[in-house]
Amino acid sequence: MKLNLENISDKILFKKLLSENIITFEYVKLDGKKRNSRGTLHLSYIPKDFNTTITANKSNNAKPEQVTYWDFTVNGWRSPRLVGQTIIIKNIEPLNKADNPLMKVNNRLYEIYEKREEIKRRIKEIKKDLRKSTKINVTYLGTLEIIHDVAKIEKVKLELEQFEEERKMLRREVERLQNLKYKLNFSKEN
Repeated sequence: MKLNLENISDKILFKKLLSENIITFEYVKLDGKKRNSRGTLHLSYIPKDFNTTITANKSNNAKPEQVTYWDFTVNGWRSPRLVGQTIIIKNIEPLNKADNPLMKVNNRLYEIYEKREEIKRRIKEIKKDLRKSTKINVTYLGTLEIIHDVAKIEKVKLELEQFEEERKMLRREVERLQNLKYKLNFSKEN
């Protein structure tokens, strides 16, 4: 899942995810290097020495371009400048994995959405590569000669058909999960 923290709703969602889960994500530091982080804002997972009302308020930064979170990789608070960046969320670990079936459904939906985005990117790359390999020559008499790599076109067609089958399967899985989510929400209300 990608979140653009220039967008207020994405920033709010990111903070909400941090407050309710342990998140593994990637962002680009100011020096241009990528940083992988695993963090949270949920106070029960922050060591007692750091879990005070002062540090609990760190998520309300003085600088709006910063997002503060507890980073498990350094075992301390981090406040990187994230607004205006794209955060790539790699994993969401719900805090109550066994207790919350709704959270399991949501996590599976996130995984499927990521897989669908990956398929879209791959299809785009395949089509771009195919356009590069298909050449059109104009002869001196003004006739067109189209040069194709037939084996490559057949391979691409097969690959695209496989992606389409996978997309159909993922759509069915999303429908099933959304129905399950509806039932879980309905049973929670009653």
